[in-house]
Amino acid sequence: MQCLRIAKAYPVNKNWLDTFRDRVISNNFSGKRLEAAVSQVIDKHTFGSIPNYGEFLSYDRKIEVYTEWEMGKLEKSEGAGTRRFYEGVEIEGVFYYTLKENVKKYNLKLWKPEEHRPIAKKKTKDDEGQRLETAAILRKTIESLKDKDLGKTADKKNETDYKSSGTYKTAKKEFEEALRKVK
Repeated sequence: MQCLRIAKAYPVNKNWLDTFRDRVISNNFSGKRLEAAVSQVIDKHTFGSIPNYGEFLSYDRKIEVYTEWEMGKLEKSEGAGTRRFYEGVEIEGVFYYTLKENVKKYNLKLWKPEEHRPIAKKKTKDDEGQRLETAAILRKTIESLKDKDLGKTADKKNETDYKSSGTYKTAKKEFEEALRKVK
């Protein structure tokens, strides 16, 4: 696709494009990096002449970025106040720190926390109906268990069994059996 863009912009032949493709592959250009390099040369190269391979291959938009943790380590080693030389940016939806000059030079998108907060779901009539139905089921369950004294009976049985038994496992087993009978 990028070779097609170059062919449209400049009078290059097939041999030039084949060599260019080989050089791009051997220099490990990613698709995004190649697209940025081609756009840069098209924007900056004077028309009327064919750009050389080096104009494309020398384009490098790699910059140092730091995560919050890495920035903390940098601050410890470089001293307090280091952060003032850095700006928070968003790269592919992730927060990083980079030098303020890089933000201007490469036109990076500044991090805006409000864009990354979860959006509250609007309540609908269906949600309200489900909430009321769940509440009604819970009320019925609580009412049905209200007359039963499950906790006290089980605790008393367990306490007695534990004190009189020789091992904890035996007491635990008897306690679980008592709970099953109550349910």
